[in-house]
Amino acid sequence: MFVRWKKLYAIYSMQNSKNSKAVLNNTCISHNITGKENCLLGLTNYLTVSCETETQYHTMKYLRCHPLFSLAEKLSVEQGQQLSVWRITTLICIIARNAWEVYSLLNLLTHARSDCTIMEATEILYCVCTFLLYFTREFHTKAKLHYNLRYALILYETGWSTPSEGNQSVPALTPEQSRIVNHRIERNHLIKIVAFAGSGKTTTLLRLTERVNKENPHFRFLLIVYKLIVQYPTKLAGNFQATSFAEPFISWLIAIPLVKAY
Repeated sequence: MFVRWKKLYAIYSMQNSKNSKAVLNNTCISHNITGKENCLLGLTNYLTVSCETETQYHTMKYLRCHPLFSLAEKLSVEQGQQLSVWRITTLICIIARNAWEVYSLLNLLTHARSDCTIMEATEILYCVCTFLLYFTREFHTKAKLHYNLRYALILYETGWSTPSEGNQSVPALTPEQSRIVNHRIERNHLIKIVAFAGSGKTTTLLRLTERVNKENPHFRFLLIVYKLIVQYPTKLAGNFQATSFAEPFISWLIAIPLVKAY
């Protein structure tokens, strides 16, 4: 069936229809996926059995370039399972720390010399994405597993690309980021942004301050984070200050006994 899993994901994610849920229920039952304890392992086994094709030497060669390949390979060996492209792919989707690691996986799967076609790769990842959403709803697994893969698929399908080290061009914003950046800030506005790690919150913040700075140079921004790990553009130094509350807080904790001593 043409892009079966992409269609099923669209229906299930937006409507949570009984028919799409029944398909997922039946698949889980037939592959002995019963709950949170075995759903992720069951998914890797299902993908290996259902989607594995002929030898994919070149695809596996490029997968080995992924920074999480070694860990995925180790997990596969510990499970006593044979190494395969889609088992490694599913494991990387599960252990990925953010959407960018899944996005990198997609680029490797669809490399020009890979044995895997773009349609095949995205369709199988939509299969994984559908089950991860199902597991979140039914077994209460971490929502970030589904989020990372879904976000990576959106980035890939919309042609998003990261700039190379020598290229200083500004990366394109996602629709969600653009909505925040273009928000008109008024007095007493409180804006709450909820997103997972690695989803682009810092990039959004910097682009927002850059836009506001051009329109209202008198605006000032104070960024308070737990630990400063990002180098902020010097062009925002005039109205943008970043600081960490971790060090002052630790210093305060150390100072308490000293104050009591006197």
